[in-house]
Amino acid sequence: MNEFISLSIIGKDRPGILDSIVSGIERSGAQIVDVQQHVSYGILNLFFLLKGDEYKIRKELFIEGSNISFDIHRIEPIYSPSGKRFVLTAIGKSSPSLLRSISSTTGRLGINNLSINMLTRGELTALQFLMDFRECNEEEGRKELLRVISSQGVDAVIEPEESFRIGKKLIVFDMDSTLIDAETLDELAKITGMQDEVKRITEKAMRGEMDYTESLRLRVSMLKGLHVSVLERLRSSLELTAGAEELISTLRSMKYRIAVVSGGFTFFTDWIKEKLHLDYAFGNRLEIKDGYLTGRLEEPVIDAAGKQRIIEELILSEHITPEEVVVVGDGANDTVMVRNAGLGIAFRGKEILREVADGSISKTDLRALLFCLGN
Repeated sequence: MNEFISLSIIGKDRPGILDSIVSGIERSGAQIVDVQQHVSYGILNLFFLLKGDEYKIRKELFIEGSNISFDIHRIEPIYSPSGKRFVLTAIGKSSPSLLRSISSTTGRLGINNLSINMLTRGELTALQFLMDFRECNEEEGRKELLRVISSQGVDAVIEPEESFRIGKKLIVFDMDSTLIDAETLDELAKITGMQDEVKRITEKAMRGEMDYTESLRLRVSMLKGLHVSVLERLRSSLELTAGAEELISTLRSMKYRIAVVSGGFTFFTDWIKEKLHLDYAFGNRLEIKDGYLTGRLEEPVIDAAGKQRIIEELILSEHITPEEVVVVGDGANDTVMVRNAGLGIAFRGKEILREVADGSISKTDLRALLFCLGN
């Protein structure tokens, strides 16, 4: 009574095969437990897991047509699904060594690979696995898989299957070193001659070695006396991160709501909102008097907690849940919003952020994010 019937059809694809097979199964009275179909280069691979009478199934499939080649086996399930299922997306150059590294790691950890799909988007390629962690500790398993895949020079993201299947609706980006290929405050400091000191403080803050708000106020104080025309010149020279324009354009076509939530300055976040046609933009406001920076910020200051508060407000206004939010950032001040998102990605992120993120994108560009979305 616990046995299943496995039915496999492999051969040249043509219209009508699925209808023919399902018609035969229906007449046999069998119950369909699972079904999977894949066509690659015109070759059909169709699989059914059934409960029913093997003789009746064979009889009805033969009636459907002798030109349908199929295999039937009676099998007993080895184990019941644990419910600890994760989707792993490995983004980068696919190779036998990558697949072997993943398969050997899952075997060693006692993780069962349920399905593997290869995805392509232009020159970008990804392998996507559905895994049952079974008795494997979730945190340890995720960390080991991410470590092994990263050692192959490939990006990886792991998220619970349930979260992956939930369609995401809002995507939130940090700005500096995420949507744009620069730290705007560091660039401004170069003009004042304080670049070494400001860069040192920035790096400490991004690694989490210094309170972000304290570091921001200190760095902004070094910009006192700078004319706004300098900010305008810098803004005109800024370059988007590789893949950002194509990614945002694709997300907009997919009807996502898109926001930039930054500890940087509205002088630049407002510009990027207009340039990329984003729905929302939030940043810190530099205090300006008579066209010159005073070296102070207007209140409130957006820090890590402030970023999370903004996202919570967006969730309420968009009538969505936290599970429907994707967050992409790079530094310590992004840890709170990345950790609390339905999907949190560290893009070329600092170690402190990679530890709380679902995965990291650093070997490829921002377009890799598209492989990680479950809709």
